[in-house]
Amino acid sequence: MWKKVRYKHRAKLIDKLDVRGKQREPAGWDLKVHKKTGLKYHDLRYKVFHARRSGRTVREVMKLYGVSGGFVSKWDNIGKASDGLKGYARLSFLALPMYHGKGGSPVQSRIRDDVVRIRKDHPWMGSHKIRIYGKIDASSRTIDKVLRKNKLMGKFRKRKKRTYVRFERHHSMSLVQLDYKKWRDGSWSIWAIDDHSRMILGMEVTDTADADAVKRLMDGVVKRFGAPEQVLTDHGTQFTSNPWSENHEFVIWCRENKVKHIMGRIKHPETQGKIERPHLSAIEETKHITDITDIDKRRKTLMDWMLFYNTERPHQSLGYDVPVNVFLRDIKNMDSFLNVGVHEVDA
Repeated sequence: MWKKVRYKHRAKLIDKLDVRGKQREPAGWDLKVHKKTGLKYHDLRYKVFHARRSGRTVREVMKLYGVSGGFVSKWDNIGKASDGLKGYARLSFLALPMYHGKGGSPVQSRIRDDVVRIRKDHPWMGSHKIRIYGKIDASSRTIDKVLRKNKLMGKFRKRKKRTYVRFERHHSMSLVQLDYKKWRDGSWSIWAIDDHSRMILGMEVTDTADADAVKRLMDGVVKRFGAPEQVLTDHGTQFTSNPWSENHEFVIWCRENKVKHIMGRIKHPETQGKIERPHLSAIEETKHITDITDIDKRRKTLMDWMLFYNTERPHQSLGYDVPVNVFLRDIKNMDSFLNVGVHEVDA
């Protein structure tokens, strides 16, 4: 059981420490230098105690060393409680843990197993996502400490701050982004993602990147969710042959389904950033996905990950909510969306 160490029990705690504990060097907190006096804190605490023993009042000690009344009272009480210890006077003025027992703080001990398990299952998750995903009752900083103690966190990398002009539609199914991803074995996957909710609406794995796969994917999206108002693509030949073409298969599909086709700026992948990011996330979060050469196995792996991405994975840009919740919450026309589902069941 964990107990808070009171001043009068501090001496007993010091007396119970083993030889190694009693001979320990001052911690980093003890070696910090007090600005006004230039003394290290463990020396300052000792001098404050002896100043009180010599008869100085609390106010006099405060003025002499430039410390607060609470600091004077605290270390005066600790010094009195530890005065009977033989040979451990120096140790009495070092910063001991506020809690005693095995394994560190009680909060870290309580959450350790859950944090370590989630981190090993999802190595890409940071402390904040671990807290949300695992519903852990602790701060992100405490989770960081657990990860660091269990050697599950590398050195902190300071990243250069970059600014972006962020755009986002106000409702689900207002804009759908499409893009292809090529794998090492020469196969392709095409993705459709909702611009507002970041929910992946569909995915196809094919041998070739052509317009037929795009049409199959979008037919499935329309059948499940209804037709979007707009689609955003790059200038690939799967989506258009040239800016003036009206006979391209996908252009005809958009015209028949009353969907406005928008193309991003050339050589500017940031325009399709929301669809580019899931490609990298799938690689980072799916073990050995790049080594899979069987198309059916890759399709199943990506489908399983897509389900996890849509329904369980916290998303930072959504306030750590999951995409499916945001998608359903912000549908522009819920009645029309529900009718799509009814027709699909009837079919």
